[in-house]
Amino acid sequence: DVIGRTTALAVRRANGDVVTNPAPDLRLAQGDLLVLLGEKDALRPVEEET
Repeated sequence: DVIGRTTALAVRRANGDVVTNPAPDLRLAQGDLLVLLGEKDALRPVEEET
C-alpha cells in the first residue's frame, strides 16, 4: 500500500498524458509522476519493486 492516509490526485504519464483520480489498481510505469495530497507525516518514500 503506497498511499496510506493520503489521496492520489493524479498521475502524469511519461508521455505527458494525465490521469486524474487514478484507480487504486493503476500501475505506474518508469517516468510516471504520482501526485499525492496528505499531511507530511502520512507521506513516506516509495520504493521501487524489483
